[in-house]
Amino acid sequence: MYLFGAVAVVLAAGMVVLFAMLGELSARVGTAGPAGGTGTVQLLTDAAVGHAPGRWPVGIAAQADADLAIVVVLSTTCTSCGQVATQLRDHPELADPAGWSILVATEDPAHAEAFLARYALDRLPHDVDVDGGWARAEFGVHSSPTALVFRSGRLASAVSFADLTVLRATVLDRAADDEGDAHQAENAAHPASRA
Repeated sequence: MYLFGAVAVVLAAGMVVLFAMLGELSARVGTAGPAGGTGTVQLLTDAAVGHAPGRWPVGIAAQADADLAIVVVLSTTCTSCGQVATQLRDHPELADPAGWSILVATEDPAHAEAFLARYALDRLPHDVDVDGGWARAEFGVHSSPTALVFRSGRLASAVSFADLTVLRATVLDRAADDEGDAHQAENAAHPASRA
């Protein structure tokens, strides 16, 4: 009789934990975005913003010289990374090869090559990050899908996302705001240069 009561309490506690987890998942998922992912972008506050990496992976090294560069970090094992990769494949206009690149985190480089081919991501500059070592060591980023946003080779922000349309709007809107702020500061510093 006591055993039955203990089992009932454990099962009830398990159900409470399950519902709490489902509630947390529901809160994080957000609404569907135009490219089919969820419409949320979450800032990764522990990322090493302002850091310029000591070395860049060879396949994406050109991003170090770009005024604005977006490195999309995907894993071969996460479901949402597959969804983002599908968005990249189905909506190639969302990622301009001039400013966007892919970093595939995986234990096995062969899995990364298969992932890149399956989703036709090899059209973008890309590289393999074995075990996510570069993203973790350089920027403290441990999750995917993640977008690392660089300005002139320094990490400007790192965000978790699931919809490329929302990511693109967020990043490009912020870049435009930053550019506008820079122009305002320049005009304030040199009032005579205004026409």
